[in-house]
Amino acid sequence: LTATAGLAGKFALGTVIAMYTGLGIAAWGDFTKTWVKADKGEAHLVTSGPFAILRHPNYTGEILLWTANVLAAFATGGLLDSWQRGGLFGASLTGLLGIVFVLMQAATGLEKKQMERYGSSEKYQKWIKHTWAGPVFPRKDASPSAAPPEGTATETPAPEAK
Repeated sequence: LTATAGLAGKFALGTVIAMYTGLGIAAWGDFTKTWVKADKGEAHLVTSGPFAILRHPNYTGEILLWTANVLAAFATGGLLDSWQRGGLFGASLTGLLGIVFVLMQAATGLEKKQMERYGSSEKYQKWIKHTWAGPVFPRKDASPSAAPPEGTATETPAPEAK
């Protein structure tokens, strides 16, 4: 990186720092969760350490890591200089999108499980108001706008007894 001059070199250095930051966040999240659950039990809601800011630091950290990784490859390798390198960048970008999709699916699923498990807890409600879930897919709430039209049956009637 020291041989790369100017803005491109600074960008490359920034992406490498972002990669290691993402790795650190993910590892800190995994360590904290393992330590707290070993101490307080598997059912305990972890809200300390990185969980005081991010609800899913391991997934958020990994998304940062992989995104910065692809950007670092772009910045340091000049992947768009030729068709072949452009193809490599395209393949890297496709892989990144797949990884991000899987991690967002996992974080979204965990959001749902935590809501089901801890949703009635005041501690949980306070925690979700003051933390970021990270990249997740939008929730599918049962809001009034999503209710079935009036007069539409929402349950199958029980069969009559004979």
